[in-house]
Amino acid sequence: MATFIVLTALLFSTSFWFWLVRRTDRFAPEPFWFLAKIMLLGGMISIIPTSFLNSFVLYLYRYNAKKITSMLLHSPLRPIGHCPVCKTNSSKNSRICRRCGGALFPAEEFPLLKKKICKNCARQNVFSVKFCVQCGTKG
Repeated sequence: MATFIVLTALLFSTSFWFWLVRRTDRFAPEPFWFLAKIMLLGGMISIIPTSFLNSFVLYLYRYNAKKITSMLLHSPLRPIGHCPVCKTNSSKNSRICRRCGGALFPAEEFPLLKKKICKNCARQNVFSVKFCVQCGTKG
């Protein structure tokens, strides 16, 4: 993405330089200036989609970062009753932390984090697979 922005800026600055030389030099051949005009228009036109694309990519990155943070907070590896704020352990039945008063989330598993245990080789596989990755048993 950054490379595309740098190349766009280089294209725009080069075409601007061609336009500036054209204003001062009247003896250059005409195809040269036609190319300079195309480069100037290309640089100007490509800046607009680049800025929109960059903002869209940043939005997706922030959205996925929040989603991943939420998944890790509720991951099955997190012990039940573990406070995400102050990191102290509370009893399994408590709903608020005994130290800071923060809300303890229920230990729910996300579908993407669930594992299936193979009946044949006892390997943990991702929940969405139809066959075991190690032995190939259907399950």
